Amino acid sequence: MPRQVPARRSKHLQQVPTVPKRSERRERRLAFPIPILVLGFNAGGRIFQEMTMTSNVSQHGCCFHLDQMPDRDSSLAVGVLPREGPVKGNLPHVAYEIAWMREAVSGWELGAKVVGDVGIWELAFLSPLRPQADVIDCT
Repeated sequence: MPRQVPARRSKHLQQVPTVPKRSERRERRLAFPIPILVLGFNAGGRIFQEMTMTSNVSQHGCCFHLDQMPDRDSSLAVGVLPREGPVKGNLPHVAYEIAWMREAVSGWELGAKVVGDVGIWELAFLSPLRPQADVIDCT
């Protein structure tokens, strides 16, 4: 009987970057930057908050960059930062689940889906996102 040898990685093989799985998305995303404040738990279990911008949004989801690696299994609280100045009082926020996450050159890129019916688009503009012809599909 032939002896089984464990497979070894060659130093010459390049690692393929992780690509997020395509979801069964029913809505299109709009490439639109919205300033947000993200609160959650990092991979070490500590609470963090970070200001960032969305790279795209939809009625029920958004993508953004974080410097810290969040805990994949915890929810994130996302609030829209006011454009007119500093935050005064409590910032309204929406709960999001991490749909996908990948390491970036510096930090992490995330796709998140809203828990419930109201997303950050409605917090920012007080109206639902309407489907339009110029909406793009970003993955």
